[in-house]
Amino acid sequence: MAPTVPTAGRDGTPTSAATEQEALIDPVDQNMVYGCSQYGVCARSTNGGDSTFDFTGATMSSRRNWLTPVQFDPANPAVLYYAGNQVNRSVDHAVHWAVISPDLTGGPGRDPNYPFGTVTTVAGAKTDPNRVLAGTDDGRLWFTTNLGGNWTQVTDPDVPGTWVTRVTVDPVNANVAYATFSGFRSGVALPYVLKTTDGGATWASIVGNLPQAPVNDIVVAGSVLYVGTDVGVFSSANGGAKMAHRRVERYRTSRSPTWSIGPRPTRFTPPPSAEGCSCCRLP
Repeated sequence: MAPTVPTAGRDGTPTSAATEQEALIDPVDQNMVYGCSQYGVCARSTNGGDSTFDFTGATMSSRRNWLTPVQFDPANPAVLYYAGNQVNRSVDHAVHWAVISPDLTGGPGRDPNYPFGTVTTVAGAKTDPNRVLAGTDDGRLWFTTNLGGNWTQVTDPDVPGTWVTRVTVDPVNANVAYATFSGFRSGVALPYVLKTTDGGATWASIVGNLPQAPVNDIVVAGSVLYVGTDVGVFSSANGGAKMAHRRVERYRTSRSPTWSIGPRPTRFTPPPSAEGCSCCRLP
């Protein structure tokens, strides 16, 4: 059974959802809506959610995370990425899919009741359509510069080897990228935020003065970085050298809840993370 796909409000925000884990609305055509429930069961809609078509069977992976990553290519919303233990790519709004990676994990986990050994985050580069980054639940960080022809595993000593919660590429410079990690499952309450400025060849920690807590997300907004942790949202205007705690207020409109990070007027909805979220731990 296909998951319920949220309909789109006039401002592009989802207005309803049932068992959603991921909900994407095409920024060019809000009638193109995508939604996924647990373990990567995903559907697409071409009419704002009035009807849906399951595309899970068109993808290829032997294991799928509880929160399977599905992302638009930042330069073209007709292109999407989906990842189980392999990265899949679609160029026609999720109708057809092609595998662009081998198994990027170390194989199935030892827990027979949960499909460990999955990709947890994937991101394309807005200014370089051939560059894609991916991270896994067993701490592996990867990138490709030829759209999956070859993948390079990052072996930098700063990579902690814990659950990769987010990878993201700078929207104006494809050589600059970020990766965050959570040590929650390892019992490690340290912050991990890495940055590369040479396309992934080397990485350096930019945790600055972040508190001792797992990091779940990072967003690049112009020259400002926003980092979501288990204990709050922080921002940095100097590349992570110093992080300022952002006061987050949750308020409800007539359609859906949004978030405001004060004192800035910017709206920000932190994407959920199954690994680090304090309200939804994995089994």
